[in-house]
Amino acid sequence: MAEVFSVGGLGERLENIGRLAQKLGFVRVCAPDAGLSASSGEELGILFLSFRPEAPKIIMVISGAHGVEGPAGYDLQLNLLENRVHEKLPPDVGLVLLVALNPWGWVNGRRTDENNVDLNRNGWLSAPPDLRPFDPEINALVHPESCDEKWYRELIGWLTDPERCRSLRVQVFRGQYDNPQGIFYGGLAALGIVILVIAGVFVYKAGQKSAVDAPGEGQPIASGPESATKSEVSLATVVPDANSSAADGVAKPEYVTPTAPGSELSFRSFDVRIEKGRFIPENVVIYSGDVARISFTAVDRAYDVTQPDTGYKIQVKKGETKEFEGQFPNPGKFTAYCDACGGPEAGFLGYIVVVPKQ
Repeated sequence: MAEVFSVGGLGERLENIGRLAQKLGFVRVCAPDAGLSASSGEELGILFLSFRPEAPKIIMVISGAHGVEGPAGYDLQLNLLENRVHEKLPPDVGLVLLVALNPWGWVNGRRTDENNVDLNRNGWLSAPPDLRPFDPEINALVHPESCDEKWYRELIGWLTDPERCRSLRVQVFRGQYDNPQGIFYGGLAALGIVILVIAGVFVYKAGQKSAVDAPGEGQPIASGPESATKSEVSLATVVPDANSSAADGVAKPEYVTPTAPGSELSFRSFDVRIEKGRFIPENVVIYSGDVARISFTAVDRAYDVTQPDTGYKIQVKKGETKEFEGQFPNPGKFTAYCDACGGPEAGFLGYIVVVPKQ
């Protein structure tokens, strides 16, 4: 079996895309698939990656419903992350990536799951759309006792006759629900919908989890004890909004909007210049639980922006603007700096100040 379909190949891919997603601000949850494990003994399963899961509108991108197509879908999802497509979404839109929806099929190089169910024909809500079995002639053609010369000639006859070919195509493509060992079997339970419902539950739970519950490497969510670049924040700190003035050195948000209808949490967008060895302004102030998008523009030279507690580091070329977006559920004052300019000891500093919501 090719490496792309090996258990180890899937495990490595799940780990790689999961770590990148966490670094970009996604919440990561894996639902193990019973009985499927890597050579290391690690359980494998469907990986749920959610960005802004509390948003009222969600875009869901799924890979691997057909296991054999999993690697191609995975590469497309990876491309979405590498190109930071989530950062271009409106503030009321979230993104959920379901990676390896059919891990058994991926591992074994099969279209179906371990029960021969084609998940692409299993997404019905009440009853399958068409329970009729294949016509006897078509059933004998697609489920032959042997693939001998007689069967081959019969198949060619069907494929070269336009009317019979159309009938074959219509029936085969709609699938069937009476032969569990047959081609395009849709199953008699709505497994596809069940998986998506479970996905919704996991994504919701992921949206409620704090980094204290499930810290991840590079995840831009504050967690853990105080550090050299994280300190306590004063409860008297004022959080500005788009319609109020801000104190000297404090960024005024370009706009503030609820993360979802009725939500007490806000999405706040800020612009920060980096010029002459300074963050201007040097403080971004938000409430705990808010989502902050900070656009950094390098005015006079190239800089980097580093914040080790969140695992965040970017390179910004002269004249370029790059964005950071993350949710901070835990209060604290987080120090950002330019590593190439001398780091926190010798260089200039900026702060992301997360104030407890009263």
